[in-house]
Amino acid sequence: MIPCQVRFRIEPWADSPVSVENAIRGFYEVTLNSLDPKSAVAVLESLGYKRIAKEGDRTRYRTSGDRAAFVDVLDQPDAPRGRQGVGTVYHIAFRTADEQTQAEWREPLSEIGIHVTPQKDRQ
Repeated sequence: MIPCQVRFRIEPWADSPVSVENAIRGFYEVTLNSLDPKSAVAVLESLGYKRIAKEGDRTRYRTSGDRAAFVDVLDQPDAPRGRQGVGTVYHIAFRTADEQTQAEWREPLSEIGIHVTPQKDRQ
């Protein structure tokens, strides 16, 4: 198993409709099981992630910071398709420090063919 560091803890939004004990507070690491791992890796690399480890069908990518710092990409072409349900997250979002940084991310993502949604203030 590829080792990971200690997870962080942040407080959830005060006005969230989700109770404090059930709120997602962000993520430190996530595993992507993509039908197209090469495209997932292209997105990660466009966002500044670097490959740091590989073990079997799992490759770990790292970026600076304490949130969303690690992303593991699985290469399992025969894996069953994921389903939404309790305990799953159907997408992840990456936060930038400011609107300028977000705008700067748009160009490299667009260059590799990713449709980037317009900027939205999500608190």
